[in-house]
Amino acid sequence: MNIFEQSIIGIYIFLNAIQFSYSLNLIYLIFRSLKSKNEIKKIKKITDYPIVTIQLPTYNEKYVVKRLIENTVKMDWPKNKLEIQILDDSTDETKKIIKNIVSKYSKKRFNINHITRKERIGFKAGALQNGLNLCIGEYIAIFDADFIPQPDFLKKTIPHFSNDKIGFVQTRWGYANKDQSILTKIQSVFLDGHFGIEQSARYNGGHFFGFNGTAGIWRKKTIIDAEGWQHDTLTEDLDLSYRSQLKGWKSVYVKEIVTPSELPASVNAYRRQQKRWTMGSVECAMKLSKKVVRSNMKLSNKIQAIYHLFLSFFSVVFLLIILMFPIILYLSTKYKMLNTLTIYSSVLILFSFIPSTYFKIARMNLNKKKKNSEIFLASLLGSGFLINTVHAVFSALFLKNKVFERTPKYGSNNINKNWTNKKYQIKFSPVLKFEILFFIYLIFTFIYSIKVNNFIYAIYTLMFIFGTSSFVGYSIYQSIKLKASPA
Repeated sequence: MNIFEQSIIGIYIFLNAIQFSYSLNLIYLIFRSLKSKNEIKKIKKITDYPIVTIQLPTYNEKYVVKRLIENTVKMDWPKNKLEIQILDDSTDETKKIIKNIVSKYSKKRFNINHITRKERIGFKAGALQNGLNLCIGEYIAIFDADFIPQPDFLKKTIPHFSNDKIGFVQTRWGYANKDQSILTKIQSVFLDGHFGIEQSARYNGGHFFGFNGTAGIWRKKTIIDAEGWQHDTLTEDLDLSYRSQLKGWKSVYVKEIVTPSELPASVNAYRRQQKRWTMGSVECAMKLSKKVVRSNMKLSNKIQAIYHLFLSFFSVVFLLIILMFPIILYLSTKYKMLNTLTIYSSVLILFSFIPSTYFKIARMNLNKKKKNSEIFLASLLGSGFLINTVHAVFSALFLKNKVFERTPKYGSNNINKNWTNKKYQIKFSPVLKFEILFFIYLIFTFIYSIKVNNFIYAIYTLMFIFGTSSFVGYSIYQSIKLKASPA
């Protein structure tokens, strides 16, 4: 065996070790999530109503902005203690729609303000910071345009600030259009995993966790102390939540409080959303990891924070492992001693692929029906998003001029499902060509696995073939089906 072959095997073992550590941490999060704090039982009834500002950042949201504002004004909170800011950077007819709605509710004595800017500097973070400089509230609740604020939101969240060290409270997302399509059903499974396990586990374990950018509420003093909203990353929410927690502020996650939201109906819109979230998390990892390591928090919290911040990088590791399949299979036929390695690595790979259990426990934690068909589809089709995620990681690392690309919303729900004839459409994704190449590579790997009688690799590759082909096919189908032009 020459040095090159030894190096290849060494790299492969190293990558599997990284992936194995990710799996172990995932198992830790699963077990941690089972220990629920059930925060609802701890809250006290409100006797003193503080002034609260509700911020509604919008950018070209003609289909949902009316729903957003009209649900916000239904908030069960004294009018003289409530300020509503519509932080509007729109460039289309959304601006006029907001102006008319604000005029309507201003006449009804709501303290509601339509705040615009000449330039969209800093994107959402810039709008939030601009609103922060103008707001009067002691607490600031934030709802994105695709959310439907519930009347009791403030009465359920404000009591958690009775502890002066609490900086923000995050609630769980619900889904107004979960049953709109296979795509939205799969998204609901993924998000249930996030809220049912990741957020719960990190909160229950006393670890850092991220503000999700919406359906949450901040203490204004905390934002100021953490040096405000900054726009040097595409996930200003994760950035601020970590900076505030590094300053010593605590946070609360309340899974029992649910705010409905609209899931992306378009697969290309979903791609864009996931790309932005991934790019932002990579930027936060680059920005904050040194501060985390150098902080005085205990070691277990540092480890969890690093795993959290670098989560997207595991997709790169996963892809590299798959790309190395053919050469490892070839070497195993050349050197019989490597058969043990292929069996061992197969076990590690299969061990790391445990989404079905993960999603089942997540839904159990959220007191939801498991719906095995949805979980099975999410587990199988989730592999189709791999290239999109890896592309986002490298875009974050090497792209200079990054733009906050909004996710289109269409006012969809389980009844009103039509969206293809509306504005804000996204046609073919530039990542599609890489996914097609990856699909071809997977076919080659599958055939070669069969040829050398390694059926474990063949089965595993087949799962990725199914996920990738489904994702690519669905993207092409929806893009062809679109009737409206982009905004």
